[in-house]
Amino acid sequence: LGASTFEVGFSATPQAVGVYQNPRSGGTAQIDPNNVIAESNDGNNTAANNTVTVTGANTTTTITSDNPDPSLVGETVTVQWTFAVLGPGAGTPTGNMTVTVNDASGDTCSAAATAGSCNLTLTTQGAKILTATYAGDGNFNGSSDTETHQVNLANTTTTITEDNPEPSVP
Repeated sequence: LGASTFEVGFSATPQAVGVYQNPRSGGTAQIDPNNVIAESNDGNNTAANNTVTVTGANTTTTITSDNPDPSLVGETVTVQWTFAVLGPGAGTPTGNMTVTVNDASGDTCSAAATAGSCNLTLTTQGAKILTATYAGDGNFNGSSDTETHQVNLANTTTTITEDNPEPSVP
């Protein structure tokens, strides 16, 4: 027996963002006296400040399709994305994914981030950049992705229905 030094290492899944005191001398952990929140990210846990900082989990967003592409002015385009929480984070984020266009049109669509798609009607022609953005929530950080898209003018047809006077006089 005698005095010894040792380090304790563990992994845990964060349950809430915040800064928690981490006692070192036994007793009930002040970070979670009711054993509800799992401690995480003890890289910030030093003897000097004796705290653990739990930060929001990172997310990733990837636009997987924008169909049809090219599209016509006024045509509905389905924008699809994948959305995931990056490890070691876990859980289900709340909030919407918003798809915007890089012009002054104001064209946008939005759906729950976990829905995976929304329908966007593009009202002006030209080369566009679509941006899908998840703003984040209290426990999950935001993420975004971009995709190029071409919008062409719709084809038109002109039909002469009448030509009066008939016959015309030279």
